[in-house]
Amino acid sequence: MVHRNVLVVAAIASLLGASQVWAYGEPDPNFSLRPIEGGSCGTGLTVLPDDGAFVPVVDVARSSADIAKFHADGTLDTRWSGDGIAPLAQLFTANTISSPILLPLPNSGLIAAGWHLASAGRVDQLQRLNPDGSNDETYGHGGLSNELPGLVATMALTPDGSVIVEGTGNQPTFQTPYLARVTSQGLLDQSFGQGGVIKIPDIIDGDLAHIYAWSVLADGSVEVGMVRQHFATPQTARQLILEVRRFPGNTVVSGRIVPNDGIASWLGPLMKVDATGGIVIATSGVVDVTLAGTNISGRAAVIYLTRFDGTASVATIGSLGSINLPNDFAVAPQSTALPIELWQTPGGRWTVLADITHFYSQLPAPIYVSTERHAVRFLANGQADPQFQQGVVVPATTKLSGGGLVGTTMVNGKACALARYLSDEQRVEANVIEYYHPASNDYFMTVDSFEAGSIDANAAANGWVRTGRTFGAWLPVDQVGATPVCRFVGPVEHFFTPQGFECDLLKRIEADTPAGQPAWHYEGIAFSETASADGTCPPNLQPIYRAYNGPADRGEGPSHRYTTDLALYNELLAKGWLGEGVHFCAPPRTVR
Repeated sequence: MVHRNVLVVAAIASLLGASQVWAYGEPDPNFSLRPIEGGSCGTGLTVLPDDGAFVPVVDVARSSADIAKFHADGTLDTRWSGDGIAPLAQLFTANTISSPILLPLPNSGLIAAGWHLASAGRVDQLQRLNPDGSNDETYGHGGLSNELPGLVATMALTPDGSVIVEGTGNQPTFQTPYLARVTSQGLLDQSFGQGGVIKIPDIIDGDLAHIYAWSVLADGSVEVGMVRQHFATPQTARQLILEVRRFPGNTVVSGRIVPNDGIASWLGPLMKVDATGGIVIATSGVVDVTLAGTNISGRAAVIYLTRFDGTASVATIGSLGSINLPNDFAVAPQSTALPIELWQTPGGRWTVLADITHFYSQLPAPIYVSTERHAVRFLANGQADPQFQQGVVVPATTKLSGGGLVGTTMVNGKACALARYLSDEQRVEANVIEYYHPASNDYFMTVDSFEAGSIDANAAANGWVRTGRTFGAWLPVDQVGATPVCRFVGPVEHFFTPQGFECDLLKRIEADTPAGQPAWHYEGIAFSETASADGTCPPNLQPIYRAYNGPADRGEGPSHRYTTDLALYNELLAKGWLGEGVHFCAPPRTVR
């Protein structure tokens, strides 16, 4: 039960012998901290599919950075470098040791992006760590990639093991966004753009534009989503303009405002695509406020939700809703907000995490006071959720995982630990991961959850390997416009189909099959997608094609495969598989 942002934890109450109320964002009393002595927590926590986490840890004594790997229960994973803590290269020193960009690999290894200062200036590179946490000496030059053209902001993995990097150039003649492709050997892919790099201009029609999404297509071209704020005249309301542009060529892609799914894709943490194809973006601003009954005035931070319907590329900022952040104007008359993460919760509600910086401004120039991370929640209609304490302070590293809020904390000011915090939310977004079993020629799918973590951890014994292909989904929770996908297991394969005629038919066949006879068995709801009634998908959602091996069966038994890749689908058909068309529609892949 949640009221005014408090959570009644029944399990805790039963242990204590009486009911006890816990506030949103407070430490979970059922979670034990296991601190790393002598290390302080860096930023850049990355949640893993099994709800464990990679955490940068700064070793002040050595002026270097380590990467700790935690299990979901907060214990260190001793398979990682023997004690759960792996050192990073000299790449991560000086001012960069607390915030490397991390990309977990399917084999339980890791790629980290960072920079260091050399005699010639700043050097940006990638480092690859093996599944046991050791430096991969076969990658690039002693474990470090070729030098990159600038700061790394985001990364994504392609099926062949290459890494797509997005960032900003750091050279005097090149300070705009870029995408680069680094091969699985740690070298810039010379076939990608010019020398492995595609430069992205960030001025569109006189407005400064920022990247909110990108995708690398199979032909090597890239689609980049760019957002900019625009004033038609000084008197008009601010507008957000979204555009997808294709490179090389810098041409506008019409008919959608999210890039097509490709071999590697990224969608920013402040944008979500709902089950109808609409897009919601979190932004911030400031508003002039005077406290009621006083002459105290100031500028308060405000969080805006803006919604774009279908292919509409222009919307007024805050068209869905806005929430002012509370502030003590007698202490700090000015506040600014930096949104960090947006997520959708069951029932269509929206939660935004934002870092709020407070200033004292009664002097000639504003003076910094403090920065805190706050949470606000909107209802599906954009109104402030009256059951939520708007602006509640949460830990600075908080992210939403499968098990609730997770972050890091310092224990006694001198030791870093993974922590969990109380929440009434469930994660809605997920990625579907495809696996292949060579011995049976069978394909299988699951969301990035505990099941995926278990399969990966026991791959040597169970024989399942990742194909490198994924697509977006929603978890099977209350989600407006989404259709649950049924999962069945038969004598030789798993089968997935949306709720409806086909799902109901297989359930009836299961019920009518005599005990002991081979049959389909319903295993429950695997995930949710948007149904496709006529073989088409709403804008900004990806079609998922289904193919059946049928005549191409080599004797192992029937198998179905699901993919967003039309080229792969046609390749299967050329090999004799039967094409079953668009089976359902998926959102873009999400970044955790």
